[in-house]
Amino acid sequence: MLVTNCLFRVGGVAILLSNRSSDQRHSKYELIHTLCTHKGADDKSYNCVLQQDDEENKIKPYIPDFKLAFEHFCIHAGGRGVLDELEKSLDLTQWHMEPSRMTLYRFGNTSSSSLWYELGYSEAKGRITKRDRVWQIGFRSGFKCNSAVWRAVRTVNPTVEKNPWMDEIDKFPVRVPQVASMSSENLGIQCS
Repeated sequence: MLVTNCLFRVGGVAILLSNRSSDQRHSKYELIHTLCTHKGADDKSYNCVLQQDDEENKIKPYIPDFKLAFEHFCIHAGGRGVLDELEKSLDLTQWHMEPSRMTLYRFGNTSSSSLWYELGYSEAKGRITKRDRVWQIGFRSGFKCNSAVWRAVRTVNPTVEKNPWMDEIDKFPVRVPQVASMSSENLGIQCS
C-alpha cells in the first residue's frame, strides 16, 4: 500500500451530469461521445492490432491528425514518459500538452481525476470558447483506454470560475526541466 500511495496522489473531482433540458443554461459542456475499451482477453481482438514489420520495412502505422478534430486534449497525467510519447505519437504541440504537464507538475499523478484538473487548467487560462471540442483520454491497467469527447456549449469565463487553478493560474506554465538519460556518456563513465 505504501508504494501505491507514493505513486498515486489523492485527487478528487466531482461533476454533475444532467439530461434535463432545463439544466442547459447552467451547463458548460455537452458530452458528445464516450468509449471504454477492454478487449485484451479476446484473441481476435488482441491480434487485430498485432504489429509486425513488413518484409521491406516500408509500411508505417497511420495516425490521423487529431488536432483537426479537437481544440483541446486532456491526457491522463500518469507520468512524464506517458505524456512525452503521446505528444510525439499524436504530433501535439507544447500548447496542447501544457494542461497535462502542469497538472502533473502541480498535483502529481492523481489517476483519473487528472483529466478534470487539466480541463480546469484550460478553463482558468481562458482557452475554452463556445463549440470547442475537448478529448479526454484516460488509461487504466492492461489493455484499457477511456475516451470522452466534450463540446463547449458556451465560452468559459475564467473570472467567474471556481476551480483548483484559480488561486495561482498566473504563475503557470512553469518550465519543467527535461530529464537527462543515464547513459555512460552523461555519467562521465569511460568504457574500455
